[in-house]
Amino acid sequence: MSMNGIESAGYRAAGHQAGKTKRNAGSGAKGFLETVAEKTAQDKVTEYGERAFDLAGSKAPQSVKDAWMETVKEVGVNGLGMTSNGSTHITQMHIQQVIANYWGVPDSANILGNSVQSAIRATQKALYDFDHPLEPNKARSVEEQQALAKEREFYITFLENLEEAAGEIDDITAGAEADNAVKGHDPSRVLDSLAKHAPEEVRQAFLEAEKETGGFMTVFGLWISSDGKQSHMTQMGVDYIIRQYQGESNPTDLFGTTVGSAISAAKKWIYNIDHPLAGQQAGSAQERKLLAMERAFYVSFLDKLGKL
Repeated sequence: MSMNGIESAGYRAAGHQAGKTKRNAGSGAKGFLETVAEKTAQDKVTEYGERAFDLAGSKAPQSVKDAWMETVKEVGVNGLGMTSNGSTHITQMHIQQVIANYWGVPDSANILGNSVQSAIRATQKALYDFDHPLEPNKARSVEEQQALAKEREFYITFLENLEEAAGEIDDITAGAEADNAVKGHDPSRVLDSLAKHAPEEVRQAFLEAEKETGGFMTVFGLWISSDGKQSHMTQMGVDYIIRQYQGESNPTDLFGTTVGSAISAAKKWIYNIDHPLAGQQAGSAQERKLLAMERAFYVSFLDKLGKL
């Protein structure tokens, strides 16, 4: 082979090698950029996971934060739906904060409490409320459905990690509402505000349970004693507030449209009474008595519904 041939072959070989090196370099650069992008995205997830925890668990121990951050890492979301692009949607944990704030609970944002057990209770409640929505058949976008699926996954994973780590209404306003309610109590109007589209047998069971347990409900769920001297915001009233806050289309349908949906609602309210929010004050003996009467009403209501 001539020198020219050897040189040509050499140049071709050198060119092939250079091209290969260039392609490899390009491939390496792409992998590097992807790695940087993924790390940046993960850093954002971690950053907003920490921000969310600071809002929901400022008094919680390190073990709870570790469980929270491990969950954020595993699932890619946090319990308040916070991201660099804003909130994905209103989560059940966020709703707990809103309710706690409404009730006047001190440090109402701190729904995880100050122990692992209080964090577990808050997460169990969030999961229960998630699985028993106020409006179960509400149409949702694909994006919202995906966000909701991630929210539920967060609660389940957070509970697992935690297990491994082992308000009141203003008295003056309530008193004024009580006086007005006693003077002009209208059962039909009350039922229309709470059970507008419930079957007649459900509405009748409500009235019978009310009579059996004493006192009566007002429009939108405030319980008033027969003499008007005592009042108490019920779980029904809290649910109505949540519906309004979420912009639900039917806030007056707390009992749904069937006997079964009314039973589910009453069971949920009993559960909420038995599982108070972390940090919620026990209240006075009188307040506990009123809460017991509210629970007795739901039990009586359930009993009557079960016979329909």
